[in-house]
Amino acid sequence: MTNTITLTGINAKLARAETNLGCFYGEWERFLREKPYRFPGQFEAQESAYVFRAQFLKEPPTMIGVILGEFVHNLRSTLDQLVWQLALLNGIEPSGTQFPIVSAHKGWPTRRVEGWIKGVSSKHGAIIESFQPYHPGREPLKWLGDLSNVDKHRVVHPSGIAVKPGVVDPGFRLTANDDAGYGGEIILHHDRLLENGAEVVCAPCKPVGPAPQMYMDGEPAIQPAFGLPQPLLYRGLDRIQGMVVEIIDAFRPDFPSSGSNPSIPK
Repeated sequence: MTNTITLTGINAKLARAETNLGCFYGEWERFLREKPYRFPGQFEAQESAYVFRAQFLKEPPTMIGVILGEFVHNLRSTLDQLVWQLALLNGIEPSGTQFPIVSAHKGWPTRRVEGWIKGVSSKHGAIIESFQPYHPGREPLKWLGDLSNVDKHRVVHPSGIAVKPGVVDPGFRLTANDDAGYGGEIILHHDRLLENGAEVVCAPCKPVGPAPQMYMDGEPAIQPAFGLPQPLLYRGLDRIQGMVVEIIDAFRPDFPSSGSNPSIPK
């Protein structure tokens, strides 16, 4: 079976990744319904601002990170198995192959990359290169590589929350008592994975009385986030999945009776 030219296993892994993603969303939604966080605020003189910080009443379940790892593994191994199949399709006995993910153009093709796609035709090698993340719009492939490396070699991905960029909940606003004397632009941090004590909202405040108080009506729009040097908001997983499907579909016509998997979004 290892030398059979077929996309059957790849299609099955894509379908399993879709199931993983559904489970991931479901677990997050259950967790967020419990309202496991709040944003208490206080005046911070060194900031000349009233600052609201994240406080978690309950940590996200580790199983969320495990499910994420399963999703990532199925997509990453789908690409590796694709290269194996491409070598077989070219009449070559594959060995040591994997799908390269190279962040900089100068890294293509290195000797290592050439070893990873040894046996793949030049036509197919050019298609693989066209999906590398140094090309505009191909960034999700780098996200996949980063997520995979952390999950395989380091730790289960920690999960948390982040403020949705560019989204303001219609019910969210700040009010203040007479002592606060606040004014100026409110800063809403959406560039970070929020941990306990992380600054979420910063409102300029120049107290005019002894007991400045501000109150948060509603809350910032929140969504799950996780890992990487910059937090990847969980809808980024849709883009990763879409990129992998696009890559597989680019090669699908070259495989005999490859068909397609209607359960996988295009």
